[in-house]
Amino acid sequence: MTRFDLRSTRFIFGIPVLFAALALSFSPHVPVLLDQLGRTFGRSFIFPIMATDQMLHFAGCFFLMLWFGTVASKRHQAFLALAFIAFGALIEVAQGLMTTCRACEWGDVFADTAGVLLAYLLIRITFPFFRNLAASLVFFVQQRFPFRLR
Repeated sequence: MTRFDLRSTRFIFGIPVLFAALALSFSPHVPVLLDQLGRTFGRSFIFPIMATDQMLHFAGCFFLMLWFGTVASKRHQAFLALAFIAFGALIEVAQGLMTTCRACEWGDVFADTAGVLLAYLLIRITFPFFRNLAASLVFFVQQRFPFRLR
């Protein structure tokens, strides 16, 4: 019997998020939705900065790298960062070649790269904290909920 492993569970739960990001990259509805939200809400006191496409690219790649980077081992994090940068660039090229509703924008590639690199630096600086936090959570879950896999 093996014990409950938080790292593999986080990795498994991250895969559908990765596929959702891929599906949203080719959806014609995302730019329309952003345009409608911008017209409806505009700039307000609560949300003074408009969510641009580049901000969403930055946030998406930042959180994907943060999610998978804390799961990956320390020596695989650089490879993972390069893989996410390549993923963002390939999606932009594919949008330009395979869709009529989306365009290849190099600003999006730059935003993807900036998000991945910021998350990578954050993980590298705070990696012991995340690793200790994950180990503490696994220990807590194992003590409170003795879940065993067969």
